[in-house]
Amino acid sequence: MLRVVAGRESGAGVALDVRVTVGTDPDSSLVLGDPLVSRHHLEVVPHDLGYLVRDRESLNGTFYRGAQIHEILLSVGAEFRIGSTVLRIERGPERSLSIEPREGFGTLVGGSAAMQEVFGVLAAVAPTETTVLILGETGTGKELAALEIHKNSPRSDGPFVVLDCGAIPNELVESELFGHEKGAFTGATTEHAGIFEQASGGTVFLDEIGELPLPMQTRLLRVIDQRTVRRVGATRARRVDLRIVAATHRDLAQMVQAGSFRQDLYYRMGVVEVRLPPLRERLEDIPLLARHFLRRAGCGNPDEVLTPRVLEVLATRAWPGNARELRNVVERAVVLRDGVDALGEGGAPPRAREVARESPRGAGDAAASNGSWLAPALPPGFLHRGYKDAKEELLIQFESLFFGRLVAEHGSNITRIAAEAEVDRHLVRTLLRKHGLLPEGDGT
Repeated sequence: MLRVVAGRESGAGVALDVRVTVGTDPDSSLVLGDPLVSRHHLEVVPHDLGYLVRDRESLNGTFYRGAQIHEILLSVGAEFRIGSTVLRIERGPERSLSIEPREGFGTLVGGSAAMQEVFGVLAAVAPTETTVLILGETGTGKELAALEIHKNSPRSDGPFVVLDCGAIPNELVESELFGHEKGAFTGATTEHAGIFEQASGGTVFLDEIGELPLPMQTRLLRVIDQRTVRRVGATRARRVDLRIVAATHRDLAQMVQAGSFRQDLYYRMGVVEVRLPPLRERLEDIPLLARHFLRRAGCGNPDEVLTPRVLEVLATRAWPGNARELRNVVERAVVLRDGVDALGEGGAPPRAREVARESPRGAGDAAASNGSWLAPALPPGFLHRGYKDAKEELLIQFESLFFGRLVAEHGSNITRIAAEAEVDRHLVRTLLRKHGLLPEGDGT
């Protein structure tokens, strides 16, 4: 609570769950009648380490222990003065913050126990200013979860700005994050507001935070602690008012141990950690998700597509691409004429099924194929090789074919390739070079 302990409104207070404003303006969170207090005198913002008190350029100032302050981080029990009014940050009444299971959160759906718990955490943390770290494999819906946190927060009217930390060349990371002044470096012909300035008043979503270079991690820590940024080439810092939500598919705790991610930043980012489970851990959600995706794709009657046979096939797939892969498969069932048949065959494209019918195979491989469309395309004896060796060979062949087609269509335009493949640019660049599809130093 922020409580008035001396002054005309002594005893009045306001909860400090979210950002609060203090002044004589009727729209302030805590309205004071002190004639020495400005209309918009100060604001108090919950912070990972306490409460950030900011003077909003008031006429008569804000004072802590006799010294005038512009911004200060205080803890419970601290008192400060504005005009003839003394305010104290004190512990409020205990409240239950138990997480209640939910069957959905905005556009996120799922009936499994794991997802109901996730939705409960998201619903509890969204109305606060708390920094959130979302963990999960590619395709589990991390960006969608971040967007729903923003939409259900007091900042919903502000901007929601996304930065993929793994998609920016190292030499441009500083400029993208913090901005630059005109003439700060070769090519800086105009000034540029960085991602934090663009998100001021709203939420910034730092996707794949684990890809951020160590020097930038240090500067990000300063943004979280002080809520100020300094543009490249600037001599003064700029104040920003934002909430930070981050996500990664990497194990940050392991990266901390390896020295590739700052421990203090990890603790600042992970005030609340939310793990989105992969689809293979919540197979019972597949029918619900499939119907949801079909309706969004314009299917009037999802049950015509999701027959018992189709649902059986969907439940037996591995789904390495998680919910995103499921969405693509069921949307294909709506868009393409052979979509329903494709689902019934486990999602195999038409040509793959033709190969399955036409290609010969050995007796041993036939017995092991279990009706798979892939088995007929494998070399003789392939399934008798060691598991790791066979899997690696399959992955190499698949990556080469998949990205070879995209390079044939889009050349070296990594942005377009990444968009069509639905993966980040960093991964695309790595795989193209791995398979000799992109000359060293090329790619846009």
